[in-house]
Amino acid sequence: MRAEDIKKIAMYGAGTIGGGFAAYFALKGLDVNVYVRSEASKQRAIPKIQEPIDSYIKYGIIESGDELWKKIHITTDPEEAFTGVYFVQENGAEDLKQKHEMVAVMEKYMPADGIIASSSSGTPATLIAEKAQHPERIIVGHPFNPAYLLPLIEICPGEKTDPAVVEEARKFYKLHDKAPVVMKKEKRGFIANRLMHALWREEIALVCEGVCSLADADDAWTFGPGLRLAAFGPAMNY
Repeated sequence: MRAEDIKKIAMYGAGTIGGGFAAYFALKGLDVNVYVRSEASKQRAIPKIQEPIDSYIKYGIIESGDELWKKIHITTDPEEAFTGVYFVQENGAEDLKQKHEMVAVMEKYMPADGIIASSSSGTPATLIAEKAQHPERIIVGHPFNPAYLLPLIEICPGEKTDPAVVEEARKFYKLHDKAPVVMKKEKRGFIANRLMHALWREEIALVCEGVCSLADADDAWTFGPGLRLAAFGPAMNY
């Protein structure tokens, strides 16, 4: 299915990331099924979704959360959650065995050409997909916290991911006002975290060499190049 034709999506898990995503995509007009594995998890999911909704209200993005909640359906029934759904954002723990179990559940009910995007911050798509029936439709779609506010999504395909799936995922995120970047190959840490770690390493080195204090190193960034980099990347600045 084309990205522009997707009107209903699903979340597998509703912790900080999944709850934020559920509220965000409901705000963008999509119907969102949220699958959790128990009634206890369901009760924990409600405040995780309500928190971003409260932020939207606080900052005047919406007047009330009622319309968003009408578009969000929390269920403990995987058949109800995933049947006929062409885009699922998986938000499980960084546990490979658990992710394999989650993929098996999603694939049991999803259409064969539906996309599974993992919010993984460390597990490569190749490993997530290694036991999948359709590894070609599995990607990492790594968000930044808070997922309901920050636009960045790092899309990373696995060894068997179909390039067409990557392109449709990119279109889907962009269609709903995310800022997707696509990795050409798997790399630990993806893109943004690697760039941030490079900065952190240099800051620590300057402090350890006695060049400046940690506070002054932070201020040198915050009140100088950091202001430009909010609008232009390092390459454009260079």
